[in-house]
Amino acid sequence: MIKKNFIIILLFIFPFLFLSYQSLKFFIDTPSFKDDSSSILSNSSSINEQQIEWEKTFIEFHHPLWNDALHFSSDKKYIKRRYHSDKGYVKKYIPDEKLIIKWDKYGEETFIYNGYQKAYFYQDPVNLDNQKIQTFYQNHPKLKGNSKILEITENTIAIQDNSGFKRFKKNNQNVYEPIQASKVSFTQPKKIAILYISTGRYIIFWENFYNSMEKHFLPNHDKTYFLFTDHDELEVPQNVVKIHQDQLPWPYVTMKRYHFFEAIKDKLEKFDYIYFLNGDCQPVRDINEEIFPTNEQEIMVTLHSWFWLSHKNKYPYERNPQSKSYIPYHQGRFYITGAFNGGTSKGFLKMTSIIKKWTDIDIKNNITPIFHDESMINKYLFTYFNQNPPLILFPEYVITQSYQYSASIEFPFYKMMLINKNKKGGRDYLRGLKEKKD
Repeated sequence: MIKKNFIIILLFIFPFLFLSYQSLKFFIDTPSFKDDSSSILSNSSSINEQQIEWEKTFIEFHHPLWNDALHFSSDKKYIKRRYHSDKGYVKKYIPDEKLIIKWDKYGEETFIYNGYQKAYFYQDPVNLDNQKIQTFYQNHPKLKGNSKILEITENTIAIQDNSGFKRFKKNNQNVYEPIQASKVSFTQPKKIAILYISTGRYIIFWENFYNSMEKHFLPNHDKTYFLFTDHDELEVPQNVVKIHQDQLPWPYVTMKRYHFFEAIKDKLEKFDYIYFLNGDCQPVRDINEEIFPTNEQEIMVTLHSWFWLSHKNKYPYERNPQSKSYIPYHQGRFYITGAFNGGTSKGFLKMTSIIKKWTDIDIKNNITPIFHDESMINKYLFTYFNQNPPLILFPEYVITQSYQYSASIEFPFYKMMLINKNKKGGRDYLRGLKEKKD
């Protein structure tokens, strides 16, 4: 009887003993950052844990291609970007100097660490042309330490500071001058052409689009809308020109949009500026002359709100080498949305002609780029960036309504949103691919 009771007691307490052992083993086996320093952070000087504040498991990293607050694992070795699969570990830390991160996918990258939860990407001055950087900061000393260099070309430098993206050009006196968003005199209103495609069920967006554009989009200038539609019965205001356009099967209605624009080239040449907006775009705040590119810039494009902080290898470029929109991995500067772009009439029509030709070649070869016209405009930017660096707008100009809450935190004064298509029956319903609403 005693033996039986003893066995029952052992069976009862064994799980608790096992769990206690595992918990103890976890604390014994989990190395602290200080204990790991000799192996993980080799060849570094002594580590001051209060200085680097590793107990705060996030450090704000600034990189030319992304910004993020990176999370360290509990053992302080491994690091991971939020919302991305990029992982790495701290290979070396030198107090008050640098962190070297070795990424699983991208190799080693060095960051300058200031000891206050901020780390800044470090690029070899030889690759960035140190003399140009020194000249630039001599011209603009207030930007030193408060900006980061994104790119250097023969005569231009692109930076990002707290106010956003800026580009500077070297003049004949070897002084870098800011390239203004616009150098146009506005004593007279400009003639603006607005291109809008609304075939099939997309016509439900037209009325709200027109009313919000009249209120918020370049309100001090003369606007003419070119409405591509198969709704011939639609009555429109005097400043709207209807262009009959059959509803093409998906995805040709979006792939061939530049064909639509090319077809009315003779009408568009008479305007100062031309802008295309997606069918689901709706301005909510005033958009003014800051979207006018210079004659040198030629076109205006907008960073995609989903990818503007991503690594270039995360951009959804077309990766098929047979496509005219192909961009290889490890290349590219930005990812541009296809929802809102424009330019001077000359610049926009030049882009239209080139993208139309590329699209015709892909169609002939039975190739469909992953994101159709958006893939093409990203290839255009990739190809002609150094020749004519465009005016680049931040994502606040095109925010997706379905992400309106999170986007409003990052861009509290966003200018325009894309209406949530799920509230209008869903994408496939609007495209005519299904008869029932979602």
